[in-house]
Formats: sequence, structure tokens, C-alpha cells
Amino acid sequence: MPLFTYTCPNCKETFDETRRIAERNDPANCPKCGLFAPRDSGAEIRGTHVSSGTAVWLSEAMGCQPEEVPEFRKAFPGSEYTDDGRLVCRGLKHRDAEIKRRGYVDYK
Repeated sequence: MPLFTYTCPNCKETFDETRRIAERNDPANCPKCGLFAPRDSGAEIRGTHVSSGTAVWLSEAMGCQPEEVPEFRKAFPGSEYTDDGRLVCRGLKHRDAEIKRRGYVDYK
């Protein structure tokens, strides 16, 4: 199942949750305060969800399914993927370069 990003409007906690695609836009319970949090698709597209407080972006939008990681590593040499298929971006310049090499448009 795919991973989606949610941001709580109450406590500003950003978290990921695995869900069926049909449920992707349903609010998720915030793990920090328990209130409903809407999906933050902008964070998925922009790659702004920062994992564990580091400056490394883990982008689901430019990632792939776990079984496709070897194929994506061949298609995009030098790109780094996590075992679950997320693209690792080390800073904004690197993220922008990955967006460009894939032919994506960044709507900042």
C-alpha cells in the first residue's frame, strides 16, 4: 500500500501513514494530539516532509514501489532510494536537480 503524508492543523505534526488509495484523502488521527489531520499532498509533491528532524528529504512523489527500486536505480544513476522506494534528496539544490532530471515541474 502507498504511503501518504498528513499534517495536523492543531499541533503542526507531519507524519506518514500507509493507506489504500481509496482512503488517501480521508483524515488521519494525529499520533501526537489525536485530532484529525488532513492529507498534505503538497508536502509529498514538494518533498518538504523532513524525516527525523534532519535536512534530508524523503520524497514519495519522486519515489517508486519497493520492488521497482533496482529498476529506478538503473534509470536514474546516482539517485539514492530507501528500501521502501522513497527518493533521498540531500538539500534543496539536489531536490531541484532530481525534479529537473525527471522532467517534473516544481510549483513553488
